[in-house]
Amino acid sequence: MPCDSDADAHSWINRVIAGTRVGELRLPDWLIASHSRFRETVLDPRYPCYFGSSAEGRGELYYAYVERGQLEHLPQTLSTFIAVASTQTNQRNNLAVFFQPEPKPLTHDRYRAMFWDCLQFLHDHDPSPAPRAQMLQPSDALWEFPFDGAQFFVVGISPSYVRRHSRNLGPGMLMLFQPRNVFVDDVTGRPISQTSRAIVRKRLAEWDEIPAHPDLNVYGDPANREWKQYFLPDDQQAGQSECTLVISSLEDRQVESERIAAREGVPEPVSSDACPVR
Repeated sequence: MPCDSDADAHSWINRVIAGTRVGELRLPDWLIASHSRFRETVLDPRYPCYFGSSAEGRGELYYAYVERGQLEHLPQTLSTFIAVASTQTNQRNNLAVFFQPEPKPLTHDRYRAMFWDCLQFLHDHDPSPAPRAQMLQPSDALWEFPFDGAQFFVVGISPSYVRRHSRNLGPGMLMLFQPRNVFVDDVTGRPISQTSRAIVRKRLAEWDEIPAHPDLNVYGDPANREWKQYFLPDDQQAGQSECTLVISSLEDRQVESERIAAREGVPEPVSSDACPVR
């Protein structure tokens, strides 16, 4: 892990994305404070989640932020991240989206609803939805959150995690978008080995107050459902039985667009009261 120099600690502001802009942004005080807490935690040598720690320590993590539920810029922000990351094939880039802390912390159920609402908003504004023939549903073992031609494992993090400390990284909700390719070995081109996963699980057991959740599994395993791992319960109880995302294909979007265009193109019927009989 690189040393935590002042230059390293402050260079993150050049990797904040807002819409099409990268860096040179005026950042709110709450974001600076939230990032400081986040960085301090993930750079702790004992922190179990290697991929996030490595990205932060190497300067490969990008950032975005949401103030008071204003999601409008987020689709373009995620597209910009995908474009930037595609030019840095030697890096394992992740995107951390910080949400402005609530005046009063919410319940775990409320943060989970916010998380899924955000993913639904992103999906509904995906500039490159998959055609029906290529589209997977969350119930498929190979499904991962798709956006603009990329696939992401999305980690939900919030202050409502009391026992699962690895998912409590600051005063507000945070969504970590990890491209599917960060889990592929650079040398072999194959998924990260079972040995690496075992090490992470062992570190989780030491960091958290409770064991790894039963829903944590391996991508591609027929019994695995990736979405179940996105926003875990703070106990060992079963999570949601079904994914709440409503997935639409390219053809679905086209039909909807045509329906809206047809509706808006039909003039409103004129009331008989407005046309007096002559």
